[in-house]
Amino acid sequence: MSVLLQGTLLILTGTLGYSQADIPCEDPSVCPNGTKCFYRPCSPREEDFVCECSDMIPGIGLVGYDCNSFGPNHNGRYRPSYYETCYGSHCREGSFQSSGYPNQYRNRETAIYLLFVPGARNITFTFEGEGGFEIEAYKDDLYVGTGLDINPQDLKFKDINTKGKEVRYFDNGSVAVDERYPPPFSFKTDAAWMYFETDINIQLRGWRLSWTAEVNVLKHCPDSMVIETCNNEEKVSWTEPSVIDPSVNVTSSNLPGDIFSIGSHTVVFETEERFQNVEQCIFKIEVKKKPTCTNSSRPMYVFLITTTPALVMILLLGISLCLFLRYKRSTKANRDEEVTPPAIPPRSPIDPRRNYENAMHRSHFYDQAP
Repeated sequence: MSVLLQGTLLILTGTLGYSQADIPCEDPSVCPNGTKCFYRPCSPREEDFVCECSDMIPGIGLVGYDCNSFGPNHNGRYRPSYYETCYGSHCREGSFQSSGYPNQYRNRETAIYLLFVPGARNITFTFEGEGGFEIEAYKDDLYVGTGLDINPQDLKFKDINTKGKEVRYFDNGSVAVDERYPPPFSFKTDAAWMYFETDINIQLRGWRLSWTAEVNVLKHCPDSMVIETCNNEEKVSWTEPSVIDPSVNVTSSNLPGDIFSIGSHTVVFETEERFQNVEQCIFKIEVKKKPTCTNSSRPMYVFLITTTPALVMILLLGISLCLFLRYKRSTKANRDEEVTPPAIPPRSPIDPRRNYENAMHRSHFYDQAP
């Protein structure tokens, strides 16, 4: 088997719904103080679980995948005054906003927002709201980053795009002339954080940031493959894609172990949830003849199928010959067993002279007796 190209995952989005299962962690004890623990199926780098952080210690703002980290400025002048989170499948779409929006936000405010969508592969953010977008330039700051850990090194009054980390920075300088909002942006992640900080004076309307998450339900789509065979068809097997959410309906054009004829074939796995969100895994199977083939390479069932007529003729001839020889032996044995009476030689006619000689012989014998 040789690989041509990788299988393809397609997301066909209908009316957005929330069927992605909230799968609990295998070991809930990894989360502190009994906070809810989620299985994180699409984690290429970090831990495979997420703890639902909450403001357990008011004014501290715990962050991180295990909620064991402090947010920025936890020892600073502005302690977190606002804390909001959204964890779970119901967070596939939603919004966060500054306090009081579309009215003015507060001075000396530090707000932390955390978002986790199980199974998400991409989250698209869009600024919206009747209040527009207003953040005092060079004084008040909004950061949006990937993951759930917020480090002071991420707050540099600029965008950051390094391996494993992406942060966007916003204030009034982020809005183009004649526009009301900064442009939409996306992160390839299942988790994101927002950090908003204001200074001691000048209050503006603030912001509202909505999001929509694209969720993977199928994982491990098989690679396309080429199968060489000496036959006109071949049995092909593969490992089926795994389904993260067991509640969705799964259909497949073919199953592992199906027989494929010579030519190119497209295999499609498709999931559909009750809100008509559709995801597809598509890969190709090409079956072609081997350049050289020998009879020994053919499976036994193929050999039997191709040689059956000749075998039947040979068998019939053999049976006919056996019946004929048996008949011949039986006929010969019957002839040998027939009883033939012994031949009786013919009696010779009486010879007078012979009788006379016999009589004379007897007379002479008696005369010589004492």
